[in-house]
Amino acid sequence: MEQGRSRSNPLVWFAGLVVIGAIGMLLLNLGNISVCTHALERHGDDAVIATEWVNTHGSGGNRWDCNDGRQRWIVPYGSSAWAIVVMEAGEQITAFITDDQDYVVKQHDGCKQWQNWAHP
Repeated sequence: MEQGRSRSNPLVWFAGLVVIGAIGMLLLNLGNISVCTHALERHGDDAVIATEWVNTHGSGGNRWDCNDGRQRWIVPYGSSAWAIVVMEAGEQITAFITDDQDYVVKQHDGCKQWQNWAHP
């Protein structure tokens, strides 16, 4: 009796690649974070709104790795504001909303962006 050669199904390989790609994209995203005490005390409801907005609308393209060891997630909020979440070692440092474009630019000056994204 001759043993049959095992053949790989191209659909199985394709599905595997899709799953690996999806996992990679999830790792680039912020994930769900909770609002830290400082953000609540300093920025109130804006901290909650900014955190939820970044959790929902943020992606790798909104992440900036900065020289101070922190990551800044800067996500457009409406037509003229930005939700900003600052993280360090996986913990939220602060979160807020601002409409000051110059401040937003200063937040990511000297930082390296994960993916292409235009300055606000």
